[in-house]
Amino acid sequence: KEFLYVGVRPEFRVLAYRITPDNGALTFAGEAALPGSPTHISTDRHGRFVFSASYNQGCVSVTPLHDCLPGETITVVEGLEGCHSANISPDNRTLWVPALKQDRICLFTLSDDGFLSAQEPAEVTTVEGAGPRHMVFHPNQQYGYCVNEL
Repeated sequence: KEFLYVGVRPEFRVLAYRITPDNGALTFAGEAALPGSPTHISTDRHGRFVFSASYNQGCVSVTPLHDCLPGETITVVEGLEGCHSANISPDNRTLWVPALKQDRICLFTLSDDGFLSAQEPAEVTTVEGAGPRHMVFHPNQQYGYCVNEL
C-alpha cells in the first residue's frame, strides 16, 4: 500500500498521506472536502475512489482519486439515516451502506466513472431495532457479514 486516507472533523475532509516503503513514515500528499462528517471511509478495490459514510449528515459520498490524491466529490446520496459505513463488494461493483437508524443496508451499483445508482432490490432489511453498522466480506467472496450496534 502506498497511501493512507484519513477522514477528519470538524472541517469535513479526507487527507492523503504517502507511506514511505522502507520505514512506513507518513508524508502529507493532499486533501479534499467531504459533504459530511466522515464516520467511516474506505476505497474501492482498484484505488480509484474513496467512499465516505456520514452518520450525522445521513449520506454517503464518492470522491475520485487522481494519481492516488483525492479530488472533488462527484456523488452524494442523501437520506441514509444513521449511515455508518461504506463497503465495496469483492467484485468492486456494489457499494453496501448500512443505515443504522433505518434497519437496512442500502445497495448501490458503482459505475466506472464513480456514480452510484440504487440496485433492484435497493436494500437488505435487518431485524427491527438491530442497527446495522459495519461490514466485511469473507475472503472466499461468497459471504458478507454485518455487525449490529443495537
